Amino acid sequence: MMKLILSLALLCMLCNTAGALTCEDSQKNTTHSCAPNEYCAAAVSQGSPGNQQSKSCVASSICNSVNQVFSFNFGFYNLTASVKCCKTNSCNSDDVTYPDKQEKNDLKCFICDNCTKTVQCVGDQDHCLSGSVATNNTAEKVFGCASENLCEASSKLNFLSDYLNFTSGPNCCVSSLCNSASTVKLSVAPFLLGLIMLAAC
Repeated sequence: MMKLILSLALLCMLCNTAGALTCEDSQKNTTHSCAPNEYCAAAVSQGSPGNQQSKSCVASSICNSVNQVFSFNFGFYNLTASVKCCKTNSCNSDDVTYPDKQEKNDLKCFICDNCTKTVQCVGDQDHCLSGSVATNNTAEKVFGCASENLCEASSKLNFLSDYLNFTSGPNCCVSSLCNSASTVKLSVAPFLLGLIMLAAC
């Protein structure tokens, strides 16, 4: 019986690794096996930290489209990254073409908590964002513009930047200046006023 259990456990382990891809990893400067639910990806980013090519395993959920552009601007830090996913061993060995220049769009977002400073969004940045990130072992609040796909997949994009290592949020919204703490307070105010009036009756 014990031999049967050990055999089944070994078979299960082999099945779990059989489908795993071997991908280039630019941080480790080598190739390694990805988790079964990961694909290979090559990415190029440009912005505040400069231009950078990177290669790694990524969660398959961010690869809904083979080529995607993720973009954000927090005022003091901005980044636009083009990510190319693929599904065969070492398929991410080639560099990715830099994304086209992002033109200004109609959206404006706050870039700090309870202040009047704003940033003009560009290109695919169609949402305002607020949240907290962990950078250099400290928590930091961030506000600004972001692309919709970044809002949806932020927890799986921290290989692009430490500023995507969210500890809370991101909270994303679609109208200009909707990411202010005062906007949230104003929307709650009528509800609280209604409760007070109800209690007074």
